[in-house]
Amino acid sequence: MFGFEEVSEVGGVDLLAQPHPFMAVPLRGSSLVFRDVTKGSQLPTGNHFVEVKDITDLPVARIAMEIAQGDLIGALFALIGILPRENTKRLLMISGKTPGVSTLKAGLDTIDVAVLRPKTVTVSFKFVHFGQGKSETGTIWNPADANGMIAVMNNIYSQQANVTCKLHRAEPLRIDGSFGDVVDDKVYDEHLKDKYDKDADVTVLLVCKWTHTGTRTANATTIPYGKNRVIVINDKPTGEGVEGIDPFQLTLAHELAHSLGADHGGTDGKGHQKRNHILLSDGQQSLKISKDVLLMINPWEGAATGSARH
Repeated sequence: MFGFEEVSEVGGVDLLAQPHPFMAVPLRGSSLVFRDVTKGSQLPTGNHFVEVKDITDLPVARIAMEIAQGDLIGALFALIGILPRENTKRLLMISGKTPGVSTLKAGLDTIDVAVLRPKTVTVSFKFVHFGQGKSETGTIWNPADANGMIAVMNNIYSQQANVTCKLHRAEPLRIDGSFGDVVDDKVYDEHLKDKYDKDADVTVLLVCKWTHTGTRTANATTIPYGKNRVIVINDKPTGEGVEGIDPFQLTLAHELAHSLGADHGGTDGKGHQKRNHILLSDGQQSLKISKDVLLMINPWEGAATGSARH
């Protein structure tokens, strides 16, 4: 169907973008994309914005290519230098030279490539517990988990959006008094709303269970405080994610997108998208950041940054 194909779901390629397939490339970094040569033998060439290299026949690239296609036997043959079959795909490395967007052409196929400037977001984590002793309630997570959470977010955001999360602080937060298992809006307003880290772009408050009093939603929420954002997140979120994706990681990535600016447009004025299998979908989500969501969280030079498409 497409003359270009993604190597990884979190590799920055959006084949369903309009008006052409799209990929994001970090400034002074690189992204990978497959060129399906059954659609035409031509390969794209670089320009002022990007450099294009065919790295298919490099040994390490060939191994990675076979693994990406789910062919472990092919990867083994590549490892020992014996290629078992003619491959119908070329592995291209697209490197960002100049911020902006351009269109690469290969025969009848095109792909828009945006070169993104780096964006850094500082994140603090507070691990909330209420009460003491037998009446204590609180999150199952602890400060030692913070580095792993940052690593997961960077795996999702760095290649797709050139956004890097940096850990600012991770600490327990103890609140006097017992309020049961569920943290609702009233408990938040009375005991948590002023506990965010003013020196961090985003503060993540990890609670045992969270729910909005009015809507009874029980996953997470993002609350703005001027330039700061607070994410309140349930320990065990539920929802419509693609099978195999950790619900907590998906929910944290979803709320981080809101914190980065995906808080307008879409189907509801809050950045949610009608399209399935992307982050912020109002249907079934995945970890893929679509072009429309990317426009909100790290727009590139020359991009129209109005409300995202429904």
